[in-house]
Amino acid sequence: MTVVLRELLGDSTKLSVLEELIERWGEPLTVDEIASISEVPVDVARDHLRELEAIGIVVASDEKYTLNKRDERAKALQILENEEYVRIAENSLKS
Repeated sequence: MTVVLRELLGDSTKLSVLEELIERWGEPLTVDEIASISEVPVDVARDHLRELEAIGIVVASDEKYTLNKRDERAKALQILENEEYVRIAENSLKS
């Protein structure tokens, strides 16, 4: 999915933050964890998470963030993530 989103949106720190939430679907993460994993400064990760929360794709609880499982866009991102893994696996079998 990383490849698909990067092809569409280009490299961005917001995309890096979003990728970590997609890859860890349902796993609540703190701002510090997300920043560390995505290699984004904490203040930048916090700003992106606030923006993503404001549009409803991310939810926060007890200072931990996850994708909003009720949001159709989040569900679509999860489907893309799964499809990307299948595509990569199929390509590696062909090699």
